[in-house]
Amino acid sequence: TVAPAYGTVAFTNVVKTLEPLFTCAFSALLLGQTFPLPVYLSLLPVVFGVCLASASEVSFSAVSLTSGLLSNVAFALRAIA
Repeated sequence: TVAPAYGTVAFTNVVKTLEPLFTCAFSALLLGQTFPLPVYLSLLPVVFGVCLASASEVSFSAVSLTSGLLSNVAFALRAIA
């Protein structure tokens, strides 16, 4: 729980919404599993939203962003294991 210690809980929750992106990426890279195009297209608004939130976050912290992304990696790897 490093992310909320260096940034807001709301920002941490926004970053955590990228978990499906990581799950899709690791499924493709490690398992060779691909999804239909609509699945990937549905991730675009999420990615855009996280980018927008990161760019406009008043108390932005690279530590908070990085730890949130690393948490996404861990949860995505656990999901496909």
